[in-house]
Amino acid sequence: MLNEQLINPKSIVIIGGSNNITKPGGKIVKNIIDGGFQGILNIVNPKDNNVQGIPSFFSFHKVKSMIVDMFKFSCNFHESCSLYLIV
Repeated sequence: MLNEQLINPKSIVIIGGSNNITKPGGKIVKNIIDGGFQGILNIVNPKDNNVQGIPSFFSFHKVKSMIVDMFKFSCNFHESCSLYLIV
């Protein structure tokens, strides 16, 4: 069950997603889009209303999905860059 949820999440929240694909948050968003993710993609970015063509949220608390912290990946080099998989 855990493996299926990690491999095929229903939605993903990226905290610190960026329009700049040279930054870690931008690379993560680009890879998820280019990979053809079919679920709900939520991006949290307090500076931009839109990240790589996807509407973004000012705050993590504004994300409308029900969030279950099943898996969290945080980039060591930037504390605001996180990836949450939602089940």
